[in-house]
Amino acid sequence: MNRSWRNAVLLALIGALVVPLAAVSAEKNWKAGTAYKVLAPSSGLPSGEVVEFFSYACVHCFKFQGNVTRIASGLPKGVSVRMVPVAWSETWEPFARSYYAAEKLGVAKVAHEDAFNYVIFTLQGKGSVGDMAAFYKKYGVDPNSFRAAAESPEVSDRLEEDRKIYEHIQLLGTPAFVVDGRYMTGEVGSYEELEALTIWLIKKAQL
Repeated sequence: MNRSWRNAVLLALIGALVVPLAAVSAEKNWKAGTAYKVLAPSSGLPSGEVVEFFSYACVHCFKFQGNVTRIASGLPKGVSVRMVPVAWSETWEPFARSYYAAEKLGVAKVAHEDAFNYVIFTLQGKGSVGDMAAFYKKYGVDPNSFRAAAESPEVSDRLEEDRKIYEHIQLLGTPAFVVDGRYMTGEVGSYEELEALTIWLIKKAQL
């Protein structure tokens, strides 16, 4: 692991441990337009679900996975967290394609945590569909089938649809959540505060 990438990962991990006591209880100060954004009905996201925008190349998304598990465990019956992989750039696009390929081939959930570790620590946030095809081989996926799925028109269409959505809602960073197609998380001070805000928005939406 090169020094700059290692330092970025370490800073994210260390920073996550320093949580102001006021952060988790700050919901009384959460205001629309700052802590969260109220989306127009034309957001392109359906009601009745929680969406996480993420990338395997995002160190903060990697660190936030434990929080996502807690959020998902408290959701009402029939409601789940739907993952949307963000392709901000050519660097992130292979991982977005790979997530949808893994989803199509039935291994996205079982390999999710391992995929984060592989991209963050082995690939250092930069890799190709071929790298991911090699990774998913240990989950019983044929590399040629994986590459075909990742490069398929179906996945390309999904990425384009996703881009239109997060450009329309003006997504600024990851991880971020949209609740019930109406509320998008905004700027917060810690991972714990983002978790608490997301849970608060779920309650506000009465899912």
